[in-house]
Amino acid sequence: MTASYTILDFETTQSPTGLRAVEVAILRVEATGAACCESHLVQPGCRIDGFSRSIHHISDAMVRTAPAFAELWPRLAAQLDGTLLLAHNASFDAGVLRNELQRHGLSAPRVRWLCSRQLARRVWPQFARFGLSDLWHELGIPVPHTHRAEGDVRLTAEVVARALGDLCTRLPAVPPTEHLVRQAHINLKTSWPFEAD
Repeated sequence: MTASYTILDFETTQSPTGLRAVEVAILRVEATGAACCESHLVQPGCRIDGFSRSIHHISDAMVRTAPAFAELWPRLAAQLDGTLLLAHNASFDAGVLRNELQRHGLSAPRVRWLCSRQLARRVWPQFARFGLSDLWHELGIPVPHTHRAEGDVRLTAEVVARALGDLCTRLPAVPPTEHLVRQAHINLKTSWPFEAD
């Protein structure tokens, strides 16, 4: 048995009003270990800047007919609401989500933000760096790191599974969800007025 949680990742572009999503992926992990993933290209309503494109290789042509974030939100919100929500460097993804919700006047989900980067720092303090590509190399994870949203949520899921495995081996009396909440908790640097108590 493992914890139940959801992993979120955005690929983005710069705009005059802040970061906008060009791709989003959600991976839901159930307590049984079963996982369900979906990803969507997103029409950002602006051109994709060159620096961002050089990282994720998502072009204007790829998102030309993609839905806007507001069109995807009902489906995404239904999967996020009430979950333990993890992201690798959660402050970044929380900021992108906040910007998109505010830009479109959308209601926010009730979530508890957790950070897989913070989890990795606490479980493997001997590692020198904690970016996804660094952890990919350190842990020998066979999932490729692609800087695309679906690849990143799958890689994050593997990092979280391995971290929880190590924690449960060290302290088997503590339930996996409690490990996750204790070790991956962060205080978001960006304002998140939507977080549930």
